[in-house]
Amino acid sequence: MDQLSTFYRYERKFVVPNNSYPLSLFLKTLQVPFREAYPSRIINNVYFDTLDFQSFAENVYGKADRVKVRMRWYDESVNNKEYQPQLEFKIKRALLGTKKTYALNAVEDRKELVDKQAIYQNLATSGLPPNVLDDLKVRQPVLINRYKRKYFESLNNRIRITLDTDISFRRFSAINNAKGHSYNTSNILELKYDMAQEELGRKIGNMLPFRLSKFSKYQMGMERTFFYYAH
Repeated sequence: MDQLSTFYRYERKFVVPNNSYPLSLFLKTLQVPFREAYPSRIINNVYFDTLDFQSFAENVYGKADRVKVRMRWYDESVNNKEYQPQLEFKIKRALLGTKKTYALNAVEDRKELVDKQAIYQNLATSGLPPNVLDDLKVRQPVLINRYKRKYFESLNNRIRITLDTDISFRRFSAINNAKGHSYNTSNILELKYDMAQEELGRKIGNMLPFRLSKFSKYQMGMERTFFYYAH
């Protein structure tokens, strides 16, 4: 089923220097205080790209309107029996973003989530719309990304913050290395709010003692695991 978000939102990213920073305590002291909204969890992504790496190039050159395609799942399984992956088209329009999300078939064995043929079989049998299947025909899985995410929400429920730590990457073909490679990646905080909350969101962003960044997990992962010119 197509679950297109009905709104675009801002997603401003900041670099958090290290794991020892008392972020939870700091967020409680802001003029608009935050609380932890959900239990933290491990997020996994398989990114798809065209043969000529169109999505990667669009990130590198900062194209205003661009799309990234990924399959996402969480490490916890449902009743310890199944994983529920989903396909996401993350759509960027200048400073705003939204995404289309499609539920895929549940998977019992985690290995099926990192096996190319098993992924293709899942995509083909999950009842995806024809236009989505057509788009996937020109893409292939290229990168696996994994990180731990903490969730925070303002007490007025208008602003969200996520903190991603232990970020790691590996080329999709390197499936024999289950842990991936971290490459000393910084922790990334994302400040998220819809267009109606732009003034408040900017105000909170200015309170954060971190460096604003255009960080892209996909771009960094490709640079550090795929291309020889990576540094």
